[in-house]
Amino acid sequence: MKTQNYLRGRQVVFLASIDWGSTWQRHQALAEAFTLAGADVFFVENTGFRGPAYRDFSRVLGRIRRLFRPARRQKIRRILSPMVLPPTHKVFRLLNSVYFVPLLLAKLRKRGLTDNPIVFAYLPTETTLQLLNGLNPETIVYDCVDNFHGHPTPPENLRETETRLLKHASLVLTTSSFLEEQKKALHSNVRRIHHGVNPAFLHYAFTPSTEYKRFCYFGTIWNALDYKAVAALASKGRTVDLIGPVKEPLPALPDSVRILPPVAHDKLAEKLDDYDALFLPYAHTEYNKGVVPAKLYECLATGKPVLCSAIPSLLEYDGLIEIAKHSSDFPKIAERLADSESEQKRLRRMNAAADHATEKQVEKIESELTKCPPAAIDAPPEGTKTGEVFLKGFTWIALWFVTARVASLLAQFIAARWLGPKFFGIAHLVIAIAAMLQTVVSLGFPLAMARFGAAASTPASRKKTISTTFICFILWASLVSAVLFGYGDSLSASAKLSPLLWWFCAALAVFTALHQTIGGALQGLHRFRHRGIAESVYALTALAAVIIAIYLGFRSTEALIASILAGFTLAALYGLYQIRSYLQASPSRSIMREILPFAILGTVNIFSLALIQAPGRIASFHFDSPTAAGIYSIYFMATMQIALALGNMVQAVLVPIASREPGQEAVWSVLRTVNAPILAGTFSLFCLGAATALTLMGNRYPMNPLWIALFAGAATLAILHGAMASAFAARDLKGLSISITGMLIAGVCNTAGNLILTPLWGVSGGGASLVLSYAAGLAWFAFEAPGTKKRFAK
Repeated sequence: MKTQNYLRGRQVVFLASIDWGSTWQRHQALAEAFTLAGADVFFVENTGFRGPAYRDFSRVLGRIRRLFRPARRQKIRRILSPMVLPPTHKVFRLLNSVYFVPLLLAKLRKRGLTDNPIVFAYLPTETTLQLLNGLNPETIVYDCVDNFHGHPTPPENLRETETRLLKHASLVLTTSSFLEEQKKALHSNVRRIHHGVNPAFLHYAFTPSTEYKRFCYFGTIWNALDYKAVAALASKGRTVDLIGPVKEPLPALPDSVRILPPVAHDKLAEKLDDYDALFLPYAHTEYNKGVVPAKLYECLATGKPVLCSAIPSLLEYDGLIEIAKHSSDFPKIAERLADSESEQKRLRRMNAAADHATEKQVEKIESELTKCPPAAIDAPPEGTKTGEVFLKGFTWIALWFVTARVASLLAQFIAARWLGPKFFGIAHLVIAIAAMLQTVVSLGFPLAMARFGAAASTPASRKKTISTTFICFILWASLVSAVLFGYGDSLSASAKLSPLLWWFCAALAVFTALHQTIGGALQGLHRFRHRGIAESVYALTALAAVIIAIYLGFRSTEALIASILAGFTLAALYGLYQIRSYLQASPSRSIMREILPFAILGTVNIFSLALIQAPGRIASFHFDSPTAAGIYSIYFMATMQIALALGNMVQAVLVPIASREPGQEAVWSVLRTVNAPILAGTFSLFCLGAATALTLMGNRYPMNPLWIALFAGAATLAILHGAMASAFAARDLKGLSISITGMLIAGVCNTAGNLILTPLWGVSGGGASLVLSYAAGLAWFAFEAPGTKKRFAK
């Protein structure tokens, strides 16, 4: 092959819009030709354009199977099947950017791809842009062969993503005059170059026909075809064969129309020699306006007549092809072929194909590549970066928090079976009182750590902020601890606890506050992995301690509380070790003046959470019995405890991320997508989880469908409430005030509900109180949400 040798030794990546095994198209033709020209080609199969449908199931399964098969024996050695989501929803695009695109990039690197490749991009989607951002290409070619804006179900952000791709592209290639004119209005370097025809077609001795009874279409069989034209042509003794993969169900067609399986490209010329004429029946749609079929010059190379629909991009080939303006015109053209065909026409078609041999077309493309300026890739939009940081952070938090919550709940459920409802209820009275005391010990320092640690602009200011906040917390926690332990006898009598249980209760409050405050520092530093590990240290230690206590025979309320206390102690020490480099002895007075009001206001936030966790347990214990408190606690743990843990996971990442304006916009755009089906699905999952947990607990803990529904409903609302509270709290002081008010409304309503409803309805009253409290808090947040007041004003 005679080339300019520009491609020799260069790496070329094709980000295709098809799979390699589909009908032969421009993507495979260029990839194979570039390989023959000496390029090192990487072919990435279709990364998705439209939303998934049921008909894609077999294709997806095929792609999954290919992931586990050895490399296919093709001239192109590196054909990659990407596991990515279609770029049709914000969530899909975010998951691609964080998980699937990096995995695909790593796979390319593992196969030998280095920096500065030439990239041919076929899909103007967010996925393509994400890949380009990671490939660091020397040259980007937007090979535009489809009128994507005419697609019936394009991605919602297609216009924006194509604009960005055109901005990055060094060269835009098209195959039709329609697309060429369209892109010239948007880019300064647009060239129309068809990929041409394979040498196998040019060298095959096709047999001329004298009767025109057998017609053939080869390619994908889908709704881009004009089936009325197919049916019309298949009349008066003519047969029509459609050769290729069937992409979707076909309409009813005459018996003289046959659907035949795809033919391998190297066998195609021989197969086409069986027909009298070829047939390209494209429907008149917006999407087809820019189509110049990849098979056009292959059809012309046969020398046989080619009957085509009068779509705009094919009109300029009049004289080489037979153009039918309407579906009903195809039979008329077929009837005239015996009289209108000549050797001269046959040779003109074959000469036109020879003029567009692949070798010549590749030389044209090489010539354009030598003149291309280097590609320039911009950073992704701020909102996208915010989303990626959130999802990466949430991944680490989720990984370890799930481990922590599973271990923590397992420890509690083991203890519940081990102790029984009565003594388990006493243990949860201690935990409930500790939750209330923790508020006094920690104030709002955990929230201040996360908020101000993230907002600090330099490492030095971040270190000063973390140190000052921690010193303030230690001084305050020491003062409160002195009171809790110094007046233990009188305080234990007021709480109706034994002196030993009071000491456990006070210690639990102090070490929980220490753990949460250090956790806030890790969040502010974006050390989400260490924050998650700290939670896992707590939970796994508590679980191990419970199992050891049972094994040694220490079956008591005190043993359970001691196990939990051991977990919080070790977790606090781990977190303290991770932030040790940020601690220094000299606090800043200016930072202190900024932090203390925030910490005091944040106290209400933590106190409000305590008013969710504690009143139901305390009310069940005092208004009913310790057994009722134990039963209430099981239902709370199986639903609300999980919801609060999920809320804590979200808050751990959301507060640092949403502390800046772009993060606020991204967070609220996601919250606005929450709808009834999402809430119903979440409710169903909580119901299933609660029923499963209670089944495992045995007969001592009754399974009540009403209780399951009430607690599952409260948990569903709690997740949404927690996310909105975190979004407001991270915004500014006014946002924190809104967050605190919403939390306080929920907490106060829950407390009032338990005082009124629990004496009347028992556990049902406790569950109903939670539902009503979160409904009231969400109503407040909904009113204060960005844009709500403007809508009311209108």
